[in-house]
Amino acid sequence: MSSPLSKKVVLFVAIIIVTLQANSAINSISSDSYNINVVSNYTWNIAFNTSTSRGTVNLTFPSTCVLSGSTSASIGGTTVPSTFSSNVLTVTSSLLLSTITIVVKNVQNPNAAYSYSSQFIVSSGLDGSISYGGLIKYNSGTLASSSWSFSLCTEQPNSVLTITVVTTNTVPVGSNKFEVSYGAWANHYNKNLLTGVTSLATQVSINGAANTTVTNTFDTTIQKITITYTLSSILPSASTLVFIISGVQSPPTQTTPTSSSYKVATTDINGFTIDQATSCPIASVCVYTLTTGTFSNSYMPVNSLYSSNPSIMYSETPIITFQNSDTI
Repeated sequence: MSSPLSKKVVLFVAIIIVTLQANSAINSISSDSYNINVVSNYTWNIAFNTSTSRGTVNLTFPSTCVLSGSTSASIGGTTVPSTFSSNVLTVTSSLLLSTITIVVKNVQNPNAAYSYSSQFIVSSGLDGSISYGGLIKYNSGTLASSSWSFSLCTEQPNSVLTITVVTTNTVPVGSNKFEVSYGAWANHYNKNLLTGVTSLATQVSINGAANTTVTNTFDTTIQKITITYTLSSILPSASTLVFIISGVQSPPTQTTPTSSSYKVATTDINGFTIDQATSCPIASVCVYTLTTGTFSNSYMPVNSLYSSNPSIMYSETPIITFQNSDTI
């Protein structure tokens, strides 16, 4: 009796070794300067997930950055061929392998204080599009000068505020804004620039010429006035703008309280700051001279309360508030 036929089943196991590779990424992007309108150099640190030569890659900048014929690229200190179209720089090199650093020279920063991340993109036929995950924030400029003056005396309603500024940076063609914001007066917390205001009238003069395309909005909850005007051409730096706002509340003193939240700024139509000032002198428009009489307490706090009805001789009628501890 013979043994049954032994059947050997040979199991072939195909072992597939999969190597997990990290996705390609932009590790970092840095600039020599983040100030608006400055021509700067950008360093792109890119990690591709394979060492295969890509031949060319496209570096996309935000649309507000300006590339030009002087824009160039280098890898490892060696200038490599590049061309640009609008805000995209195409770099050609056999060095586009694995982890690389590309330095792009002579890129003009945006003209307003934008913040960008995913608008920086590297792309190639091998890798597709890779967006930057970090954040780049640009810095606004400072107005070359700024000043306020009011037509009426302290704490008077329906005053005309004239703000004169000189720009440091250019202002783009088209619609733009000018913002005025000021919290409650630091030495009179019950009032502010927009106390009792229901409407405002605004005028704008640009380098001595009246601008007729002017509108305004205001928010009494945050004491902010926004003036919109239109430019037919780019406004150059060192330009003088005069904003006249009728219907505001005059401040309680001639000196701007430094502890208040204060700002005037040129911005683009979307409200991104171009130039700003955060402190500003208020011009003296009416100073009262006492003809007779003196205060017995020379250190009486401004805008304090007084319980009775004191009187004093003076040439005009200023608003004076006393507190109980003051004597005359």
